[in-house]
Amino acid sequence: MKKNIILSDAGGILFSDTEKKHQEFDEVKKLCPELSFDVFYTGFRKYMDLAQTEKGYSRSDAFNEYFNVLRKQHDSLRNSEIPQFKNNKKKLQLNENVKETLEYLKNNEMKYIVMTDATKTSEKLLPIINQKMGLDGLIYDLISSKDVGAKKPSKEFFDYVLNKHNITKEQSYFLGHDFDELNGAYKIQIEPLALFFDKTIDLSFVKPQNFLYNFSDLKNLIKNN
Repeated sequence: MKKNIILSDAGGILFSDTEKKHQEFDEVKKLCPELSFDVFYTGFRKYMDLAQTEKGYSRSDAFNEYFNVLRKQHDSLRNSEIPQFKNNKKKLQLNENVKETLEYLKNNEMKYIVMTDATKTSEKLLPIINQKMGLDGLIYDLISSKDVGAKKPSKEFFDYVLNKHNITKEQSYFLGHDFDELNGAYKIQIEPLALFFDKTIDLSFVKPQNFLYNFSDLKNLIKNN
């Protein structure tokens, strides 16, 4: 069956999300210099998972709850107030060749569906993707983990997307950079495409022709589909 669907991660694929991941850590680091990002984010992930799946539980809730945990672990934070800061409003920058490649995909009847683990619903994210990032009409759909109540690479999230659009695994690719997500797609028989991946990780389950090094490499993939 000819493939005509690309299911795709957003952060790290369409744009870089590194700065967003550091915003809470940067505030805590000012109060607790000995804390490393890896240690911080490992502990914070549990609360972020809730913020990305549970209705009524926000990113701020996740940070506030985790900060109270850190207070018990670090003397330098024991008497500190929870930092108050505004979310990073800096405009996200598209990765190179994203817009023109999405235009090419659309013109060649390839539907591009974004699956994102996010603390906001798709209703709130779509205006950011469409208007602020200039991708209006190029993204067939965007589905947030907040809508589904589950994150990638859960079968629940993939099944939700497939059922919503009445599409099959056989007609779909999954485009990502994270091992767990690529492997998760592979395990449920969705063909993975690896972009901006860690070259030190074993991705032998990805077909050789499915390793991409620039977003525009999708054009050649489609030509040979």
